[in-house]
Amino acid sequence: MHTGLASLALTYFIFSAVQSQAASAASPTKPTSAPARRTCDESVMPSCEVLAKAPLDASKDPKTGFTHPRDGGAIFNLTGFYSHKDSDIGISDAELQPQVDALSAVAPKRRDISLAVMEKVRLAVMATVLNGTVQLTDQEAKNLASFSKSGKWAGTGIVPTAEQLQLIHRLQTVGFKAAAEGEFACSRDFPEAFPNAAYEPKSHTVLICAGLFNVTEPQIVGIVSHELGHVIDPCTSMGSVFRLDQGKERKDYVDCDPDLFAMPEEHPTDDQHALENVLRTNSGYAVGESSEIYFKKLTGCRKVGATEEPNSSVARPSLFASTMSCLTKGNEKNYNDEVNMYSLGKVKNGQVTEEIKRQVRSELRPSCQPRVQEQFADSLAAHIVSEWSEAKSWPAQSIKAAFMMQQGFACLGKKSPSYEPQGYPVGHIRLLTTLNEPSIARKLSCQPSTDPLLCPLQISGASNSVASKPAVSGKAKSQQ
Repeated sequence: MHTGLASLALTYFIFSAVQSQAASAASPTKPTSAPARRTCDESVMPSCEVLAKAPLDASKDPKTGFTHPRDGGAIFNLTGFYSHKDSDIGISDAELQPQVDALSAVAPKRRDISLAVMEKVRLAVMATVLNGTVQLTDQEAKNLASFSKSGKWAGTGIVPTAEQLQLIHRLQTVGFKAAAEGEFACSRDFPEAFPNAAYEPKSHTVLICAGLFNVTEPQIVGIVSHELGHVIDPCTSMGSVFRLDQGKERKDYVDCDPDLFAMPEEHPTDDQHALENVLRTNSGYAVGESSEIYFKKLTGCRKVGATEEPNSSVARPSLFASTMSCLTKGNEKNYNDEVNMYSLGKVKNGQVTEEIKRQVRSELRPSCQPRVQEQFADSLAAHIVSEWSEAKSWPAQSIKAAFMMQQGFACLGKKSPSYEPQGYPVGHIRLLTTLNEPSIARKLSCQPSTDPLLCPLQISGASNSVASKPAVSGKAKSQQ
């Protein structure tokens, strides 16, 4: 851990204590006490009202508290993005369009800068899987980048477990690819400008929307680490890894099964979308359940040549067991509602029995609830941002920039209290999750929330831990 900000905080508390002791000596009957710190919630971020009227790049409005990042990236303002529809508080379409155009056009230099950050995020998540920290020396980062699935992390003495090896393999092989025009992950009001990303298991690819190449490093770290959370979450990791022969053409797949793999002009299926991305990105891997028709067809067709890697499924994920226990407990009501709904679908004019519910529970894993998966990814992202900010001595505004998407979700929920996003935690909880790391709370001078729905990332297997090192892959300074 870096001690710069910690020393500053310590100096402050010592100074405050000396003042308090002096005041007590002068006036024993009126002891002073430190004011209670505010909770880490929306109040520590730029206000929803200010953001609603601010440009899509929040750093261009001094009222947001941001200055323009040194790395030249924008600070995407999700609240302003959505509020443009409300002419009473938002900016007009005429004002918005030039900003959309600016965020949609990706210069080669910006793309290269952003991809380099994404590769560092990949290493940071790999390091977290192995030892819980992303703070590495240059040599450790170099050794981790060349980590062998069957080897050790050179120079650390860490001997990975079978689960850690498998998660590292998934992180090493996942691709970062610019999303195609009209890609679902980017199909928002102004798809090219939205700095979104999405992990697609069936092509084992993180699809990057154009806008993400144009934002500042903290936002890239927050968004990409969330997507890599989906790569290694305990639900996804129970699926197998399939190696795909590269260089295959569409005809090879269509010959296997025209109904499954031929792309119709209208209403393509998820499997057909996945194949499009496999062909477009030349993806060498796919992840999923071997029992799915899609993977049965892939592995059963000689022309395609897909093979399931042996022992690639993590049958009993345990690395994040404490976090998952917390998440499934917090989402127990949602899970029971899903079980009841699916159980009703299995009977006709009959009564749902406990036997039917047991069957449904065996098919619906608690860890595979969409809300649980999203909140796990949020918890991992919060951990990565926290460690990253410590290693690179980020100022408070960089941390706030990293979580501007979550603030946007929280503002949306505040404006429409009845709004409940399908498959996602409510915006308020998403923001609290990301602000719940102790080091983040310290830098933002707030007190972590005690909401029981919050589940910070906890990593089992402490025997593999090593001491924190000075920096995230070198001694780079803050980008803001």
